[in-house]
Amino acid sequence: MNRFIVALFVIFFSASSYAGYFEFSVTNNFRSSRIDENNFTKTNSLTGSVSYYFMEMSALELSYTEGTTEQTVKQLNQDPEKYIFQFRHYGLDFVFSLASRQSSFQPYVKAGAAYVERSLFVKKENFPRKLEARTEPEWLPSVGIGFKFKLTKNLAFKAGIDAWGDEDQNIRDWDNAARIGVSLFL
Repeated sequence: MNRFIVALFVIFFSASSYAGYFEFSVTNNFRSSRIDENNFTKTNSLTGSVSYYFMEMSALELSYTEGTTEQTVKQLNQDPEKYIFQFRHYGLDFVFSLASRQSSFQPYVKAGAAYVERSLFVKKENFPRKLEARTEPEWLPSVGIGFKFKLTKNLAFKAGIDAWGDEDQNIRDWDNAARIGVSLFL
């Protein structure tokens, strides 16, 4: 009789068990805008992230982004000036997938915080670059949306848009980045 009660208890009151798994991602953001050969802007950043899925559709993501924006401006009869904006982000986000782990197409949303460092340098031709401004590193709220398209069981194409900014600003004024890359599931 005791075995029967234990068996019923296990059948009706046991919770589903989820084995955690990791996702390793590398994404890139590149943009180039040109007015003419002397006036242009180039941005490039690389992001690496590790996510731990502790439930079927929920994860904590730790990320690191480093990038540079270079803007070259030449006015008539002057040497060109190059403005170099460097940034680093350390992010911690909660990611919620809108599809199961087995789905080929997996949209997701995420929210969390980013620790952001920013510096601006100015370089004139034939002169070393000079630090113009550096902001104090700060924690900012971050949000994002995107999707993963699984190519194999352990490899996926990943694309998304992330934004981070000051809570006092309108979300339209936040910094943002569109990213594309690959994910590896283990």
